[in-house]
Amino acid sequence: MNPKTIFRALVCTAALFWSANVFAGDATETTDAKSSPIVQSTPVSHDLFSLTTTYTGGSNVNSFVSLGTQDVVSTDFTYGHRFQIEGNWYLRTGMEYLLYDFGGSTGPLPKQLQALSALVAVEYVVQDFAAVSVELRPGFAFENDISSQSFDVPFDIYTSFPIVKDKVFGMAGVFYGRNFNPEVSPIGGVIWLINDKTRLQALFPQSALVYSFSDDLDLSLNAEISGYGFRMDKDDRAYSDARVLYTYKRVGAKATYKGWKPFEVGVEAGYDIDREFDFIHSGPFQKYKASGAPYVEISFDTKF
Repeated sequence: MNPKTIFRALVCTAALFWSANVFAGDATETTDAKSSPIVQSTPVSHDLFSLTTTYTGGSNVNSFVSLGTQDVVSTDFTYGHRFQIEGNWYLRTGMEYLLYDFGGSTGPLPKQLQALSALVAVEYVVQDFAAVSVELRPGFAFENDISSQSFDVPFDIYTSFPIVKDKVFGMAGVFYGRNFNPEVSPIGGVIWLINDKTRLQALFPQSALVYSFSDDLDLSLNAEISGYGFRMDKDDRAYSDARVLYTYKRVGAKATYKGWKPFEVGVEAGYDIDREFDFIHSGPFQKYKASGAPYVEISFDTKF
């Protein structure tokens, strides 16, 4: 799956959502929506952009025999626009394009995998972040050719809840996608606000220890399991028309600069522990694993 957008919203929302005492009813009404129980001290952004590019160095790919060295360039672009429904409830629509470009691919492995999806979400927005969300991603996840077989509607649902007031918050949700294995996966965990500058995000599938060096700079240590499910082209290869789940596990360190408001720029470097192609339900030789390799990532986010 590709959960970064989900967890960016979850992490930033937890303390804000529950410190505002959403269900306690002790906050004053907003000026623009009397039905809302939250004071929106931060204006709600209506347009949201995100662009992330990652390069992973060459690593050896194996099944029972070596398939040589492969590197990867990935690009993930998202855009969304929010429409107010009532109070803090918003409809967000937009699109996402995801591309993995594999260098040195041989044998049955794809040279590229890509997904083009619409985004449709209903969100409860608190201080400009989605505290509760139901999001659908209807679209095509394919190798080179778009077909009816490559159509899927992955979706995720999540919410947050307090464990220790103003200190520890829980996150719980679920993700579904037909081209994933398993098709249904849990998302969530806990966030511990250690002090005013440090927080621990013990979440699955993306965790981090974050230190706010200043109002304009965050430093973090990250651990992540991510990926996406696709449909291969129909041709004469061994995995013609097969579903393939591409995943990776990585650890790294990131610096996020927020001084050029409303823009945020992130630079991350680390190590991919491994990468895997899982050709789902395609026989005993369905998995191909790549060994570890370093990676670098640049991200650009803005909302207004």
